[in-house]
Formats: sequence, structure tokens, C-alpha cells
Amino acid sequence: MDPGEIRSRVSQFTSVYRESFTKPPWNERELHVEQFCKELPSYTDYPEFHCIVAKESVSDFVVGFAFGYASEAVEYIRKIVINDLGEEDAQDWLSSTFFIAEIALDEPFRGKGIGSKLHDQLLKEVTHRYVVTCTRPGASPADHLFQNRGWQILTLLPEFYYPGNDESMWHTGILIRLDLLKQHGPDT
Repeated sequence: MDPGEIRSRVSQFTSVYRESFTKPPWNERELHVEQFCKELPSYTDYPEFHCIVAKESVSDFVVGFAFGYASEAVEYIRKIVINDLGEEDAQDWLSSTFFIAEIALDEPFRGKGIGSKLHDQLLKEVTHRYVVTCTRPGASPADHLFQNRGWQILTLLPEFYYPGNDESMWHTGILIRLDLLKQHGPDT
């Protein structure tokens, strides 16, 4: 979906985000939903932004989405990678890494393979060598999706704080080589 259409459908994306992340296991507060709504249009300006959507066939309403961008746009990922690898190696890694920011799907459409299709289609548009995302560990739909798609844990980030959020969130950094996924990934 192009940035102009995303901006015109922010309320639909926000509805899907709310449906996906304010219930267990995520339990995000309305503050996070409002932050997502406010920041979504600016994400479309990030380097190499890509967004895939699922729409309800009759209403054309957005019921799911997956989007991401070049990881060098994500300051907290830059800091983690630079700290772990050092400045020189980090620049090489960051320049060839794509960050999946969100995959979300309304409840009635889950369990039908739509989330996997969103994931797979997003990765088909990406040309980076690596892809990284963050998710909470545990039995969540996200963990299930990523494990079934061949993702591997890169590092655990205890007591991790998103910028502008004073609440600690446990996240798992996950990494996969994109070229291996394309060669050996699950059939879609």
C-alpha cells in the first residue's frame, strides 16, 4: 500500500492495532494505541518503507497489515547493534538489515494463514541481507508465526524500554538471513 493511502486509512490501521495489541498477551494501554496512530504517517517516510495489507473483501476495510523499513532508521536498534558489534561492524550490518516494525491482524481473521501471507509478502519486497524484529517471548501469536517461518533468536533484551515509554517491556530480538529464507523458507 502506498504512503498516501496509508495516511488516508490511519483510523483503520489504528483499529487493527488496538484489536491486536490491547488484549493478552500484549495488554498495551490506550496510550500506546494513540502513539501508534500519531506515528504511523511518519513511518511511511522512513528509508525503504514497505507495507502489506489485508482488506475485508466487501467493505475494503483494512483488517491486517505488516510493515517495516531499513533498520538504520531505528535508533534503539542502532544502539544495541553498535554496542554489541562495535561502530565499524555495526555500520555494515545495519546497512543491510530490514526491520519488521509491526504485523497485526483483527481477531476474526486469525488462524487462517493471513498473518503468514502478510509476513511472506513483506519479505518478498525486501532486498536486505538480514531481517530483524522484536517480540515478547512466550506463547504469543507472534512467536508462533516467527517460529513457523524459520526465525532464530538473536538476543534477549531484558528491561528494554521503547523510546518515550516509561514501562519496561521484555522483548526478544530475532534475526534471520533473508537470502536463506528465500532459498529454504516455507512454501507459500
